[in-house]
Amino acid sequence: MGLLYIIGIGLHPGHISLEALNAMRSSNEVFIELYTSKLPQYAEDELVKLIGRRPLTLSRHDIENNSGESVMSALASSEAVSLLVIGDPLMATTHGALAVEAVKRGHKVRIINSVSIVCAAFSQAGLSPYKAGPIATITYERLGYRSRRHIDVMLDNMRRGLHTLLLLDINDKGEFMEASYAAQLVSSDLRERGLDASRFMAIYLARVGWSTQKIVASTIDSPPDMGETPHSIIVPGSLNAIEEEFLLNVLGADEKLVKKYMDFIKEVMEGKGLGAASA
Repeated sequence: MGLLYIIGIGLHPGHISLEALNAMRSSNEVFIELYTSKLPQYAEDELVKLIGRRPLTLSRHDIENNSGESVMSALASSEAVSLLVIGDPLMATTHGALAVEAVKRGHKVRIINSVSIVCAAFSQAGLSPYKAGPIATITYERLGYRSRRHIDVMLDNMRRGLHTLLLLDINDKGEFMEASYAAQLVSSDLRERGLDASRFMAIYLARVGWSTQKIVASTIDSPPDMGETPHSIIVPGSLNAIEEEFLLNVLGADEKLVKKYMDFIKEVMEGKGLGAASA
């Protein structure tokens, strides 16, 4: 039976490893999914130059609703097939489900890793991944309901002095949520709990890994214009000396903002800064 490579291509084609490149070039068929994230406009042509062919794009329906039949059919008649994934494979459950389906059909699966937004966001923001708490996604409303789980995760992480990476949803039309809209939702959610969004510092990240990458430190209630998506947000926990210096000197964060936030985090960790919401 066939060998399925599920290959992380990082946040842009420059992140592709030699191992990944060799797997792509040796594959009979190469697919790519572009619905869990996206690449710079120039990236598709770069991929063609690197691997000598244009990958066949798969939709969410192709992989999730149709059990990846395009991939499975190619595997049935090929020695090797590659599925390219932006970032790192299996960060999305859909890729794990595809791997399981392939094995159940008698195929072999090999995962080739790369840079993900999870590791890149903390690195580019100068924050220690050892102090990263659980990740949460800020979601759009669906069927009349919008989850507030991101607030629970964020506040719980803050009580423990941990950083929170907030990923932003993609709607059913494939449109990526902007950081400014996400910040509005978080501000509203905090007000529901009697909390002042102006006290919460956020590190806004756009197009991490691209040549147009942008990172700005501000507050939840004052999101900057981050331009083209994809966007993400980190709400920091307590800062050690190196993290603080990185924010001030490398990212150019406002010193008063950082100092004020550090005082706020200290209150939170002492059980004071969140009022009734800390119960």
